[in-house]
Amino acid sequence: MERKRPSPDDRASLPDSARIGRGFIVTRHGASTQCDILIYRSDWPVLFREGDLVFVPPEAVLAVVEVKTRITVTKFRDAIRKLADIGKSLGPAALDITLALFIYESHNTNFTPLLEILKEECIETAAVIKLVSLGCSDFIHWWESSPDGHQWPYCQWHAYHLDNMSAGYFIVNLLDAVTAGVIAANPLLWFPENSKELSLEAQINGPRE
Repeated sequence: MERKRPSPDDRASLPDSARIGRGFIVTRHGASTQCDILIYRSDWPVLFREGDLVFVPPEAVLAVVEVKTRITVTKFRDAIRKLADIGKSLGPAALDITLALFIYESHNTNFTPLLEILKEECIETAAVIKLVSLGCSDFIHWWESSPDGHQWPYCQWHAYHLDNMSAGYFIVNLLDAVTAGVIAANPLLWFPENSKELSLEAQINGPRE
């Protein structure tokens, strides 16, 4: 039996308070570029919905995920810039939205240029990309406070090599973001016993307010 490839468009674990689709975020200034995956509040009115295609106001959005099959450094920059531009266009509303990038295939990741791109493109707190999954094993996470909770603001991206666990960490952290920290309140149920900080490969400072 073929094993299903993990996908950020996995609705099985989403709470009833959230829906998933694709489409556009609409402000009074116009619409965003098309979002591969939009996670939005089920208790908020939408401007238009037909099947999975939705047009939603910024206040309804919980997360925006850009999805790529494989990527070069140049295409990585393009994807990060697209997400950052969406965040900047939404203004203060973007601070409550998780921007994320999911890449199915990536091999022998060199984190240094990728972290530099994040730092260069995400120059505003509203434009910070908080989660990046690169293939099976590489993962980048934005920490507003330090992983041990002792330093705030911390504002760094941490890059990890996690054997065959990147997609799992991405999906669980995305669920945590759209449920306002419910998962983080019970980490032993959702995450491995050993901290991923043991697999830290690189880190870089990001924007602060």
